[in-house]
Order: sequence, then structure tokens, then C-alpha cells
Amino acid sequence: MFNMDKKEWLEDMRGNLSMIAALIAAITFQAALNPPGGLVQTITDNERTTYGCSYAYDVYEKTQEYLICPREAVLAIVYSHNYLTFLWCNTISFVASVSAALLLVTGIPLRHRLLMWFLSIAMSASLTFLAITYIEAVLMVTPDPIWDEARKIVRRSMQTWIGLLLLIILFNAIRFLFWLVKKCRKLFNLQKNKRNTSANEEINVA
Repeated sequence: MFNMDKKEWLEDMRGNLSMIAALIAAITFQAALNPPGGLVQTITDNERTTYGCSYAYDVYEKTQEYLICPREAVLAIVYSHNYLTFLWCNTISFVASVSAALLLVTGIPLRHRLLMWFLSIAMSASLTFLAITYIEAVLMVTPDPIWDEARKIVRRSMQTWIGLLLLIILFNAIRFLFWLVKKCRKLFNLQKNKRNTSANEEINVA
């Protein structure tokens, strides 16, 4: 009965992790193709399409202008620091989710709870980077009049998320420690029984 329950639990975890990984991969892929703030549109002149470029400046470095061309992200120039943070977090989340999905769909046996817990933690990290991606995207497209209020909302939401994540990590760590202690105790009892059996056999032979 226990083995059947464990097998069902592992199969359920495999299905849930596969679904979450595919969802995160789709979200981050779409965010990379359609970044916040949009892309520079193709310039049209006299009903003819020209691939002209223009200059824009970073709000943090107003003295320096940078060339920006059609189909490039606007905020990559205007808010370059925030955009790089957005890009890093979005990429890490995408790679982590795709890697987890690849591991889950290749048919590698995942019968061990420790491996499933590792995948769960990896997906939690992917979701965390996805949350940071969302925060950076919101802050980049929020106008100045409400930027301070938006930042407060985002900060409180992120604090709540971090608190929940720490609780989950603590819970899983405690579960892992209990499992490890149980395995060590079982191994110790097994070795003790072997020693007792060997001692009894020696006495009987004598």
C-alpha cells in the first residue's frame, strides 16, 4: 500500500512540475519577444518602408545618446539597468523551467523523493525569478506620478512572497532532515542486526 501511494505521489509530482515548467517557459518566452514598453516600430515614409534608426538617451545617463533601431526594445535604452535585471531574471527563469521540463519528459526515472524535492526547489527558484521579472517590468512601465505608490505595492508583495518562500524552504528542509534521520536510523538498526546475527552464529558454531 505504501509503495502504491509513493508511486502515485511521484507521478502526481511529475505531472504538476511538468505543467508548471511548461507554463513558466511559455510566459518567459513571450516576455522576451514582447518586452515591457514594446519595440520600436518600423518607420514609414511616403508609403515606403525604411529601416531608419534614431537616437534615445538613458534616464540615468542623459548626456549619452544611443542608437536604437526598429524591432528593438525601447526600454533597453531608456532604462538600461532595469532592463538588464529584467533580462537576466527572465532568462534564468526560462532556462530553469526548460531544463526541468527536459528532465521530466526524457523518461528519466524519478522514483526518489530527494530528486523530486530538488526539482521542487528548482521550480520555486524559477518562480522567484519570474516574480522579480514581473516587478522590473511593472516598475519600468509605471509613470512618474504613481511610481512611488507602485514601488510600495511591489515591495510589500515581494516581502510577502519571500516570507512564503522561506516558510516552504524551511518546511522542506525539516522534512528532508526527518527523512535523513529515519534512513540513518534504519541503516544503523540493519547493521546492528547483522552484527547480532553474526555473533549468534559464532556462538552456535563454538
